[in-house]
Amino acid sequence: RSSSLAGHVSIKGLPDINETIFNADITQLVTSGSDLNALIPQTKVEAVAWGELKSIRFKGQYSGRVNDFHTKGDLLTSLGNAYVDLDLNLNSKSPVYAGEIRTENFFLGKLIRQSTIGHVSMNGKINGSGFDLNSLNTKVNATVSKIEIDQIIYRNLTINGLVSNRKFDGIFVSLDSNMAFNFNGVLDISGKMPSLHFNSRILRFDLQKFGLTKESTVISCLASLNFRGNTIDNFLGEAALRNIVLHTKDKTL
Repeated sequence: RSSSLAGHVSIKGLPDINETIFNADITQLVTSGSDLNALIPQTKVEAVAWGELKSIRFKGQYSGRVNDFHTKGDLLTSLGNAYVDLDLNLNSKSPVYAGEIRTENFFLGKLIRQSTIGHVSMNGKINGSGFDLNSLNTKVNATVSKIEIDQIIYRNLTINGLVSNRKFDGIFVSLDSNMAFNFNGVLDISGKMPSLHFNSRILRFDLQKFGLTKESTVISCLASLNFRGNTIDNFLGEAALRNIVLHTKDKTL
C-alpha cells in the first residue's frame, strides 16, 4: 500500500470500527480506491467502481463513522477533480447522500459504472440515494457546463427536479448551441416504451447534428407533448407544435 495522511485526527470508539467516530482536519491524504477498500472494507459498495480511482489526493475535513460521515474539501483524482461538501451514508446497498458537488471534467460514468456517461463538469446540490437508474431516487438542482452522453458532448444545461423510479419530473433547460430549449414535465423510461408529458419552448434544435437529416436543418417552435413510444411507427398520443420555424441551408419556412 502507498497511502499517506498528514493532518490532525481524533479517534473515539475503538476497537469497534463501526461505532468509531473520526474527526479529521486533513492537510493532505494520498491514497487510491483499492487502498481505501482494503483499509476500510465498509466503503465497498457495488455502485462505485473504486478500482478506477488509481490515485486520490484530498485536502479538507472529515467527521463521522467510516460508513456514515460528512466530508468537505478538494479532491484531485485520476478520474478528474471535484469539490465536495457532502453527507454520505454507505450502510445500505444504495448509498444515501445530501450536499453540494462541483466537478471539473470528472469521468463520472466510469466511477458509477454507467457506460453511457462520460466526463462531467457541473456545480449542483443533490439529496437522495442510489447511483444507477434502477435505484436512483434523488432531487437535483444543478448547472452543467459540460456532460458527455453516448459520446456526444452537451453544454450549458440546468436541471431542477426529481429523478426516481427511472423517471425525471421537473425543469430542464439547455443553452447548448445544437439544442437550445426548456422542458417542464415528466420523462418516464420505466416501461417498455418511454413516455413524455411536457411543455417546451424549442429555440434551436439542429436536426443534422443529431443524425436526423443529411443537410443542415434547424427547427424552432412551441411544443406540448403527451405520448409514449420511441419511433414514429409506435408513437401513441398527442403532439401539438405551434409557431414552427424551419431553417434549411437555402431558406426559412
